[in-house]
Formats: sequence, structure tokens, C-alpha cells
Amino acid sequence: WSWVRLGNLYNDLSYGTAQKCVPDPSAGSPVLRIPNIDTRGGTVNMADLKFAQLSEDELTRWKVSQGDLLLIRSNGSTGLVGRAVVAPAVAEGTAFAGYLMRLRMPEGLSEYVRLVLETPQVRDSIEGPIRTTSGVKNINTTEVSMLKVPLPPIGEQRRIIERVNELLVLCDNLEGRLSCAQETRASFATSAVASFA
Repeated sequence: WSWVRLGNLYNDLSYGTAQKCVPDPSAGSPVLRIPNIDTRGGTVNMADLKFAQLSEDELTRWKVSQGDLLLIRSNGSTGLVGRAVVAPAVAEGTAFAGYLMRLRMPEGLSEYVRLVLETPQVRDSIEGPIRTTSGVKNINTTEVSMLKVPLPPIGEQRRIIERVNELLVLCDNLEGRLSCAQETRASFATSAVASFA
């Protein structure tokens, strides 16, 4: 294992478009915005897309490719700044908005880096120096580039990703069981109250 700066890992880092986006698909190209970033699931939600008129050059500059890491760079919530998702195939060819950054990573590295960005140590490095502009919290390209991340060999990265995915499935199952148990208790309590009425 070694500690490296995130800036030494990505191939490209850029901000998204500042073009005004509208809900009308005839307005141009689809643009991913913060509402499309599902940080809990670590992926992109293609519902509620908005669209912007972009030239060919602009679309090329802001085009999302499968495997890109899309990072929230500016938000009113400190807890969302620096959160990232990996762009799936369905997001290929969309553009991305200015409150996001796109990190183009070497193949196979995006999911590991996304998980590292969620660790308490890296979150502290992100949230500690966050600046506020009119209530909006920001992180810039220099700060992202300077983040220190642990980098194990590729085989260990894969094992970490697999183990985290297994644990997330377990958590989802437990959450589902807990929700079901709560619904059962509520239903039982309602039935019990009704039987005494």
C-alpha cells in the first residue's frame, strides 16, 4: 500500500457546463445535475434530466463517459460536497453541470476511488477546509487534487470493492427486515387498539 495524491491518479479533471438547463428535451443535450447524483447508491439516476443547447465543441468538452467519476463540488450541504458516483453506461454521452467535477480515471480505478472518498479520513480532509460562498460550500480542483488516498495493489482494490458490495447488500437486507418488522409492529398495535375499542 502507498499514500498518493488524487491528482496523481486521474487522467483529467474538469468542471461542467454553466449553460442554463431546462426540462424540455427539444432544448438540446441531456445534462446531469446534482439531483441525478445518487451518492447513496454510488451511481447516476437518469430521471428528471434537464437539457441545454451545447455546441459540438462544448458537448465534446463536457461529455460523460462510462466509468467517469462525477464529484459534487458545490452544494448547500457540507455532507454532499466531495461525494462522488461512477457514471454507468446509460449516462454515456450526456453532459454534466457546473456544480459537478468530472474525474476521468484509468480503467478500473473509479469505483475504488469512490469508496475511498467515503472514508472518514478523506471526508475530514474534504470537509475541514470547505469554503462558503453565500451559504454554498465549495471544493476546488486544487483541493481535490491534493487529497491523499491509500492505494493498494489492484488485486486488493478489487477485494475491497467486492467486500464493500457484499456488506451493502447485507445492510440493505437488514434495513428491509427492520422496515418490515416496524410495519408489522405498527399493524399489530393498530389491530390491538381496534380490538379494545
